[in-house]
Amino acid sequence: MQSLHKLIKACDYVNEIVGKTFSWLALALVITTAYTVFERYLFGSSEAWQNELIRFFHGILFLSVAGYTLKYDGHVRVDVFYGNFSERKKALVNLIGTIFLLFPFALTLLYLAWGFVSNSWQLMEGSREDNGLPGVFIFKSFILLFCITLIIQGISIISDSILRLKSWQK
Repeated sequence: MQSLHKLIKACDYVNEIVGKTFSWLALALVITTAYTVFERYLFGSSEAWQNELIRFFHGILFLSVAGYTLKYDGHVRVDVFYGNFSERKKALVNLIGTIFLLFPFALTLLYLAWGFVSNSWQLMEGSREDNGLPGVFIFKSFILLFCITLIIQGISIISDSILRLKSWQK
């Protein structure tokens, strides 16, 4: 039991650090977007790299905080039945959902994305635009972070669900 508590704390800590760190990207996204809009309407120009940077910031923000959002139960959920469940049933739903939905999704995406990302690294992929950003391969790597943070938080959810179910048996 004590080891499950430590595992939960470790998993939650990782996603807390990653989530809080990358949440600052929202500020960078707002500033970059405001600057790009300002430049476009004041000077009548905007660069391809600025638009790509906004897209990449948005993608990185979404991908990097997924585990953090899952930790705080912030993803969309249809609570038609779940909201009325007892704590024991909620723990069972979380356990089954994580094992049979979250893990297959995250592991399959991790497997498929690995080739996609490693191919991008081998090519040292850059932008397709003439004036675009170099290092697109770095941005694509965040797909792997997305999968890993979801898996880590899934381990925490499973461990927590097991502890909750065991406490109901006593």
